[in-house]
Amino acid sequence: MNIKLIDVKVLTQKNFFLYQIDFVEFSSKEVSFIIGKSGVGKSTLLNILAGEHPYFTGEFVLDEKKVCLDTRKKLISYRRSIGYVHQDFQLIEWLSAYENIAYPLKIKKIPSQIIKKQVEKLAVELKITELLYTRISLLSGGEKQRVAIARAIIKNPELILADEPTGNLDPDTSKKIMNILYRVSNKYNIPLIVVTHDYDQIPSIKKKIYEITEKNLNEVIEVEN
Repeated sequence: MNIKLIDVKVLTQKNFFLYQIDFVEFSSKEVSFIIGKSGVGKSTLLNILAGEHPYFTGEFVLDEKKVCLDTRKKLISYRRSIGYVHQDFQLIEWLSAYENIAYPLKIKKIPSQIIKKQVEKLAVELKITELLYTRISLLSGGEKQRVAIARAIIKNPELILADEPTGNLDPDTSKKIMNILYRVSNKYNIPLIVVTHDYDQIPSIKKKIYEITEKNLNEVIEVEN
């Protein structure tokens, strides 16, 4: 997948100008990090990419085709192609880890036997097999985020968005979660875009870093191993 934002003006719901994006391109060839001060509009950019923030002007291009989400059907279809990992997990607390992970596939009416196989496979990869039948409310923050990542990728998304995925975690757990996200993105060749306010949490991998300032989004640096 290849995503381009061209001459984009990001607006608030009341059409106040936030910042300008002249040109930015996200691809599956690298992980992209978006940094900036709190309240500058980092999460707003992710919501635009997720189809959840229609308040912008300019071009949003996906694989060389302009994105047009002008009907409910198109919007639902597009959103189902996105894996979104939130800072506050957004899991259903009274359900088990298994039920949360399986939920996107149940919506698609995938047969239960296939769901079970896919959930168990992901659980092994993310080291949460022993947690599958534990209620979410009983899990630690790091465990919840692993479940949230599993839920995001089980539907084979074309893009993974992670909004402050380590914001509620301790430094050691944060590092593990970042490494999991990178490993998943690399293994399945899925573009990964991560918003963070903590520059120190950005791992030493091939990546692009963009900073949102008061009026613009600019590339900061590209690092290779």
